Amino acid sequence: QALARVPMLEALAMVARRFAGTPVRVIVKRHPMCRDDAVAEALEELDASGLISLSNDSVHALIAASEAVFTVNSAVGAEALVHLKPVYLFGEADYGWAAHRVTDAATLRALTDPIRPARDLDSIRRFLLFYRTRHLVDTRDGPALRQVLATRLGFAQE
Repeated sequence: QALARVPMLEALAMVARRFAGTPVRVIVKRHPMCRDDAVAEALEELDASGLISLSNDSVHALIAASEAVFTVNSAVGAEALVHLKPVYLFGEADYGWAAHRVTDAATLRALTDPIRPARDLDSIRRFLLFYRTRHLVDTRDGPALRQVLATRLGFAQE
């Protein structure tokens, strides 16, 4: 949440209002580690009002069936890019180049009329190749992790 341009609950309400009265259904899966009572209450209210539908389905199944993914900065956004789904980002993320950056309701409306990828699909594919092979690091590979950290932080490797 420290990287949010729009706080998570505000972003959720913004998306719910944006698609209210349209054929687009807003499906929300709560983060499995979230224990915040305010989040639970907000989700229950939006669900009861019919503005969203809560789901416990697999995130992979939800992404595959989605038209787009809206997130603050979750790994779900990166996963959605792998599925070549449009991603709308309310915060900062390392995959932000390939996503729409949303800062307010007017921007959200403009970027979702129509719902579309932020870049052409070929550029997103090239980005994903770079992201997977040059940017991401396998944290289980200690020597590789140390080398990447030393390089990215500007330290000489001993």
